[in-house]
Amino acid sequence: MSSVLATELNSVFTCFTYIMPLFGAYIADRHMGRYKSILSFSLWYLTGLVVCTIAAHPAVMSMPLFMAGLFGGVAMGVGGIKPNVVVLGADQFDVTDPSQRKQRDDFFNWFYWSINFGSTFSYIFLTNLAVQGLPPLIPESFGFFASFLIPSISFFLAVCIFYAGRDRYVKKPPQGSALSRFFDILLCAGAKSFHGKVVLSGGLVFIPAIITTTASYFIQDPTLHLAVALAGAGMIVYGTLVLVTSGQDTSWVLLAADAGQYSLGEVKEVAQVVRLAPYFSFLIVFWAVYAQQSMNFVMQGCQMDLRVGDAQISSAMLSMFDAIVILVFVPVFNSVLYPVVESCGIKLTLLRKMGIGFVVAIACMLVAGLTESARKDAGVLPDLNSNCAQPGEHLAMSQLSVWWQSPQYLLVGIAEILVSIPCTTTSYALRLSDTDQLCVAYDLFYSEVPESMRSVCQALNLLTTTLGSLVAGGTNSIFSFWIPSDLNTGHLEYVFYVFAALVLVNLAGFVVVSQGFEYHQPAKTTLDLVSGFSPALPRANHHRRQSRQT
Repeated sequence: MSSVLATELNSVFTCFTYIMPLFGAYIADRHMGRYKSILSFSLWYLTGLVVCTIAAHPAVMSMPLFMAGLFGGVAMGVGGIKPNVVVLGADQFDVTDPSQRKQRDDFFNWFYWSINFGSTFSYIFLTNLAVQGLPPLIPESFGFFASFLIPSISFFLAVCIFYAGRDRYVKKPPQGSALSRFFDILLCAGAKSFHGKVVLSGGLVFIPAIITTTASYFIQDPTLHLAVALAGAGMIVYGTLVLVTSGQDTSWVLLAADAGQYSLGEVKEVAQVVRLAPYFSFLIVFWAVYAQQSMNFVMQGCQMDLRVGDAQISSAMLSMFDAIVILVFVPVFNSVLYPVVESCGIKLTLLRKMGIGFVVAIACMLVAGLTESARKDAGVLPDLNSNCAQPGEHLAMSQLSVWWQSPQYLLVGIAEILVSIPCTTTSYALRLSDTDQLCVAYDLFYSEVPESMRSVCQALNLLTTTLGSLVAGGTNSIFSFWIPSDLNTGHLEYVFYVFAALVLVNLAGFVVVSQGFEYHQPAKTTLDLVSGFSPALPRANHHRRQSRQT
């Protein structure tokens, strides 16, 4: 399998894992409820893991079987788990009881730590186990098999424990899908307005864009491959431009109230979401940069000096820096950096933090490009083959250590904090207090919309992650001639510079559009909702902010 195809398949997998939660949330809200959805999709997920484990056994080594388990099992199964598990956990607490509200906050604390512990364990231990085994207990040839067997056994035990507590859970019945109501109102309003049709075309074009770009990954003919990839990219550009230039005008949405099927209040809630359309678009390019750490950064690391003692580590292991950066820097930013900056008279609004995050993302891509140039200039290690090489392939490693990638991983983590986890108070999910404000990644798509629309906003937020991954894979597809299997004969640094240019254009548009943004505080309701949609931290709706400033 070529390096470009590997990164493209990674992009497809990411798309699946962020699209399927929309389906899982709809099933839970409309039909099955959260408990049954989690249990059903967990069994599906477990089946996929088992299939992947069997396919990875040295006696089998079946790529088609592995892909079936990965995409048909794991990617599909995650759809019912990701949007529902944190919400089911929050359902167990009576938030009218102050002591239980504090217990619920502690639950979010442990939930987040558990995610990052599992992620760090996977990057540090399982990635290295996959490529070099654990001699003498696990031979190198059984490394990949063992790296899937351990998660399969662990997940089986987790499902058993989850099922064992079935009689103790608070199981709220399905109450209808806000997501389906949201789209119903948009379609109703769009039918009554040309402007609405244009905006809807910008949003709906992403569907064929996903299909077209994904299809391009599997086309062998170079000319047709490039043509289809460019067609997918063109659709994404069209959708992005439409939402950026036309999305803020929400007057057309109000026409849905004229039909009499929806109340004016329901329609205005949808309009509050639509006004954020440009910012959904701006996030797409950021997530394309974020996706580099599981795509091009890994390829780059494969041809750097991977040696630690007498062994070679996995280049994917450095992805652990993302979790570490969030764990370390979020409290530092919220407790030290943000207060110091604001004490100097600089108001750090959500949009200003996002803008700074885009600047950091540009710096990240420039550093990655310079690192790639330095890697090629450093010369190769003689008679050493990278552990990323295919059987029978020689993949030379540079004399430049893989640890020189640390700055670019650090920068992408900091950019994520600024763009995806912008908090305006000094409290933090890992340092909970009894005050009436709790910052658990209150971003634009949570704090700037009514409570009834928050799950919808986070669903759309997930779509930006999907589309960002698609842009990353599509860019690799278009510029595949710069990314050969042996990077020493290519120009991966040019790809990083392309992403830097994309973010720069993105930043320019963001600066222009954000000038007209007005912060507001949505009307408070008696609901206490928790959103299960989040690419970064779990969101919890505690008490609303007492005031917001521009």
